[in-house]
Amino acid sequence: MENRILRGLFNTGLGYRNLVRFYTVFPRFLPSHVPWDPTGLSIWVTTQCNLRCEYCLKSVSDSEDILLSEETFETIASNVREGMKITFLAEGEPLIHPEFLNFIRTVKERGGEVDFSTNGMLLTKKSISEIVELGVDEITFSINGMHDTHEQLSPGSNFERIVNNIGELHDLKDGREGKPELAVCFIGSTRNIHELPELVEALSPYTKLVRLNNLIPWTPEMYDEHLSNDATRALQIFEKSREVARETGVNLIIRPLTPKVEICWEPWLKPYVAHDGSVLPCCLVGDHYSLSPEPSEWFDKIETRMLPETYVMGNLNDASLDEIWNNQPYRRFRKRLSEAIAADRKRDWTLQEYSRHREEHKDDYYCKTCTLRYGLVC
Repeated sequence: MENRILRGLFNTGLGYRNLVRFYTVFPRFLPSHVPWDPTGLSIWVTTQCNLRCEYCLKSVSDSEDILLSEETFETIASNVREGMKITFLAEGEPLIHPEFLNFIRTVKERGGEVDFSTNGMLLTKKSISEIVELGVDEITFSINGMHDTHEQLSPGSNFERIVNNIGELHDLKDGREGKPELAVCFIGSTRNIHELPELVEALSPYTKLVRLNNLIPWTPEMYDEHLSNDATRALQIFEKSREVARETGVNLIIRPLTPKVEICWEPWLKPYVAHDGSVLPCCLVGDHYSLSPEPSEWFDKIETRMLPETYVMGNLNDASLDEIWNNQPYRRFRKRLSEAIAADRKRDWTLQEYSRHREEHKDDYYCKTCTLRYGLVC
């Protein structure tokens, strides 16, 4: 009876919003058996990339480059239903995949919505035209500064070329209101944060959304560039950036400098599917499953020693998404996670406390140390 009521509420807009509000206040009551269908899927595409961005996990990884096979994609796509939001992810550049536009076409033919992230360098007049014709819903561009700053942080990139490609997309899709909607993801550090207001203003004719993610320090050098090391300056720039965003009609999302426990909705809404068909509870776990850096003394100190196989909820080559969605591993995972969120939200965190917490719980795979869950990235 309870499941039928929750399913009915979830399938109405007002009911969905009220459920989110309720569970935000009372996360302990998040259901381990989810009575609604997944709202979408995150699909892993490739680890290949045309760039080696300094702040990317690939910059410290020697992992083998892999492409999602057409056969595995067809298996994944058979689980896509009308209205599902499909996010194509990659610890690389999705446009490098020779079948990527065909993947999009398949999802759109099945009634799904599509979004993906790109560094913008591989877009061409032909692919831009196809993307608009296919009806892609959203594209996020990874841009970490203006001109020289971005090009230094992303060797091989060209700022002007990326902006020109964005401009062509904008014109072809009939302005800022047309599809695909264009968004920007900016990884903030002490080296580039001063350029955030200028970047928001420069790209405001094309985008209504800019997300600021905090730098994840894969190396000691990156840790020295974390914005928390210069918090006063960072907060001043945040406020200036918000002023620019208000004036230009841009929605600017800025993550907190210190950890704040948030509800990660993906285990209850949107599974991640890896290159081999494995279903995982969230995109961050999925990234590590597909691409893990070589162990190092520093990495051991800052990053949980994840055992990726323990996060696998099932495999679409062996069972349907409906069968996996509420199986025993998924239910057990959600129950433990909701209890952990409820307990950890009772306290405020400093970055130092969070660092100690990560070290103490690095062998606990129930998201104890997740940077996404603690609000540091989005």
